[in-house]
Amino acid sequence: MRYFFIICAVLLLLGVANVPIGYYTFLRIVVTIGAVLAVIFEYRNGINIWVIAFGLIAILFNPPGSSLPARPGTLARLGQCR
Repeated sequence: MRYFFIICAVLLLLGVANVPIGYYTFLRIVVTIGAVLAVIFEYRNGINIWVIAFGLIAILFNPPGSSLPARPGTLARLGQCR
């Protein structure tokens, strides 16, 4: 499990570089899976700050019911959408 979290961190760091737009969709999926796995494993210890933090990360990277494009700066342009 630790290796999967390291892979998620490396992929997030690669997202800073100039990569194709499809990479961000892939990144959203991988990070959401990693955050959900972290919530599941941390929930065994009860509700704590890590469960809340990774739950928020899962929602942030894959908002429920959202059809927003996976582009950098999407949150900055939300006010411009209809």
